[in-house]
Amino acid sequence: STLKYAARDMGAKADWSIRLPKRFSENSRDQKLTAVECGQLYEAAEALRPVERDYVRLLVLTAQRGGEVRTIRRDHLLPDKRAFKLNNEETKARVAFITPLGPRAWEILQEAGGRHNHDRLICARTGGELGNHNRIAVRIKAELGWQDKDFRMHDLRRSFATQMAVEPVKVESKLETISRCIGHFPAGLSRSDLVYIVDNDEAVEQRRKVFEKWEQVVLGCAP
Repeated sequence: STLKYAARDMGAKADWSIRLPKRFSENSRDQKLTAVECGQLYEAAEALRPVERDYVRLLVLTAQRGGEVRTIRRDHLLPDKRAFKLNNEETKARVAFITPLGPRAWEILQEAGGRHNHDRLICARTGGELGNHNRIAVRIKAELGWQDKDFRMHDLRRSFATQMAVEPVKVESKLETISRCIGHFPAGLSRSDLVYIVDNDEAVEQRRKVFEKWEQVVLGCAP
């Protein structure tokens, strides 16, 4: 569903690889931020506790699901690929998945790990869980003066997909690559096909180009 709005915004036609419907009936709840608003959100996270700041900024820069960002452990990191890899049971799609990172997102994970000795990187200093997702959203909205804005952290995924659909970035099968960036896969793929999509070096590098471009866009818009 995230990609259908991105495709609609850039006038894309339906394609089997991302399974776009022929008609779009946007739900009133389906919100997305502009690139400038994403930059403002990234900057406003500085007012939060360090663990919350890192969490919000990673959500902005990686467009991953909140539960998956919270899951990242030290043994998930792949320094040679500047990426992290979650296991089958740790992703919504139940597929082990490599997420390549831009330079700043990688630095955030490194800095987070340097503040404590716990295995999970995005955790409180005492090793406890990160605070409630919705409460963090309320605080960041207050910091930005967005109290009346219908925004949820999950909207960052749609914001990423919509913006990157129109940004100039040289990758093969652009919409399909963007879809893979946020862990969306076409139905009916065999397990071996899925493993190839997430693990082969060329596919990872294609996704990296998208994430690096997105990071440039967001940081370029940050106040």
